[in-house]
Amino acid sequence: MVQKSDWVVRGRVESIQLVKDSDDPEGIAGWLYHLNVITTYRGTAKPSLIVFSSNTTSRIVLNQDGDYFVFISKASGELLETGNECDNYSESKYNLTLENQILKCVSNSK
Repeated sequence: MVQKSDWVVRGRVESIQLVKDSDDPEGIAGWLYHLNVITTYRGTAKPSLIVFSSNTTSRIVLNQDGDYFVFISKASGELLETGNECDNYSESKYNLTLENQILKCVSNSK
């Protein structure tokens, strides 16, 4: 997961913005998560990021004010995207054990 991502950050969800889509049966294209970046583990992240999660089976659900590990990839244009990679980490709240695993993956990929 770490190696597949352009950025890996620990971030706090400051706000969530619903993205509507009239062609979607639920009327939802996805969500924009406005993150305050606490720690960057991979890549060079700005202090705040806006990350999109599409309304598909790979969506992630983050709660406002939650402190999460977020695995981010660059999509088309300036859009940053995150999604569920069918693993245990995609929607993980902060914990020291997982942080140590991420740090180990990052140091092994150098």
